[in-house]
Amino acid sequence: MVAGVGLVSFGVFAALSEVEDQDLAGRCGRDVPTMTCSEGDVDALRIYGAVADASWITAAVAGALGLVLLFTLEGEGGDETEASLHVAPWAGIGAAGVSAGGRF
Repeated sequence: MVAGVGLVSFGVFAALSEVEDQDLAGRCGRDVPTMTCSEGDVDALRIYGAVADASWITAAVAGALGLVLLFTLEGEGGDETEASLHVAPWAGIGAAGVSAGGRF
């Protein structure tokens, strides 16, 4: 459910971001070469973009976690095979992430 809400939120804020970008392009941006946008002009665009990014990340993490839990948790009746999950964060120069693996 969280992943679905994140995707809906992403869709809404990505659309708002695109509309705001087109508006700025016509008022003071790329379509008007003699004018530049001020910091105040682009505040809404930055907020919409940040919320869209956070929503997409939330949806991806919630969806991945949901899939991991779906395949690793025993249902009613239980399977005799023991499932295991291994999660390890990693970081390097210019990149970071989480690696996950398991046996189902």
